[in-house]
Amino acid sequence: MIGTLIAATAVVAGAGQDDARRASAGACAKPLVAITDEGAVSHGAKSALIEAVQAGRAIRVGFGLGKDESGTYVLTHWFEAHFLTVFEGEVFTQTPFIHRQRPSREEQDVLLTDEPMRWVATMGTNGKLHSRFLEAEVGDHRVDSWWCLAD
Repeated sequence: MIGTLIAATAVVAGAGQDDARRASAGACAKPLVAITDEGAVSHGAKSALIEAVQAGRAIRVGFGLGKDESGTYVLTHWFEAHFLTVFEGEVFTQTPFIHRQRPSREEQDVLLTDEPMRWVATMGTNGKLHSRFLEAEVGDHRVDSWWCLAD
């Protein structure tokens, strides 16, 4: 089943090895590779991910957006990667289409937007996420990400 993905825009800071372990706890006990927003490996190896993709293993991907004053991610999103591309030593995936959601701190909830808006993105082990709402311009972001075995 495709995991839930929340679309949001935020400033993203780089993740260290401890950040990768904290962010992936529960969603993925041991990432094949953790990537900083600059595309550097902070944990694991891109080659391990490439081997898993080429072997047809199911992959789960998470990414972090924004950090609060304590260094904790404001939002983390996870999804099952159903479309993967290996290109020039990097791995790329497309997120599933989702209805736009917005976090509400006042309500401690994540709500759907009033207007129907579908969102999709590509992201890769180069630290880049290219996203768009349908019928809108593509936005470019840098994100920390975690690539894990889903099976």
